[in-house]
This record gives sequence, structure tokens and C-alpha cells, in this order.
Amino acid sequence: MTDAPSPAGGPRRRRRQPGFTLIEIIVALAILAVALGALFQAFSTGLRATTVTDRQAAAVMLAQSLLDRIGQDIPLAAGEETGVSEDGLRWSIAIAPSPLITPERRADSPLLPFDVAVTVAGEGGRPVTLTTLRLAPAAASEEPRP
Repeated sequence: MTDAPSPAGGPRRRRRQPGFTLIEIIVALAILAVALGALFQAFSTGLRATTVTDRQAAAVMLAQSLLDRIGQDIPLAAGEETGVSEDGLRWSIAIAPSPLITPERRADSPLLPFDVAVTVAGEGGRPVTLTTLRLAPAAASEEPRP
């Protein structure tokens, strides 16, 4: 296509061909890259939150399981015990006589209350602490734990 003179005497302009220019394609790709980056960030944040939630749920389940074992295979007596679960969660159990009964009345009471606190902590996560009040027969609670 050559520039033939127009009837008015000036050069004739070329007709614009259909399609996109290079600048339009570059701008579209830049917008797409920004949108995909934001989308990737949102998915990454959601995945991280899910992982943290799963760890917290595992810590709560372990703490509940340890509370359930107290009085069964973990003696209900004043003392502390620590350990590490198979999942790598560190746990500790603290059992102390509850101040609900004064020391003077302990000798007359058939049941003694104990404050029980179970704390479970994972790597980099918030520790989970569950507390409860448990009753033990007076004769069984007098033997200290090793």
C-alpha cells in the first residue's frame, strides 16, 4: 500500500489494520501479572491460616486427651509431668491442691479437689491451656507422684 495523493491534494492516510498494538498487549500482560500475584497471595494466606488452624486443633485434641487420662493412667496427685507427643507437640500437666477446701478441713473431707492444668505447645504456635477441677478420694491423693 503506497501513499497515493488524496483528492484534496494531501497524502492519504493508511487505514488502520484490525488487531492489537504491542503496547496494548504489554499493558494487558502487566494487569494480568498483578491480578495473578494478588490471587496467589490470597491463596497463600488462606493455606497458611488453614495450617495454623490444623495445628491449634491438634493441640486442643491432645490437651483434651491428656485431661481424659488424668485419674486413669495418669495419677490424680499433686505434681507436674511433661512430655512430647508423636506429632512433636510439647505438653505439660500441673496438678495442685485446690484452695476450695482449707488445709484444716482437708483431714475431714472424703474427697479432695485438685486444680488440673494441661498446656500443649507446638513449634511457633500459641500454647493451648485447658484447666479443670477434679476430685480425688482423700486416701489416694496423699501419695505424691514421682
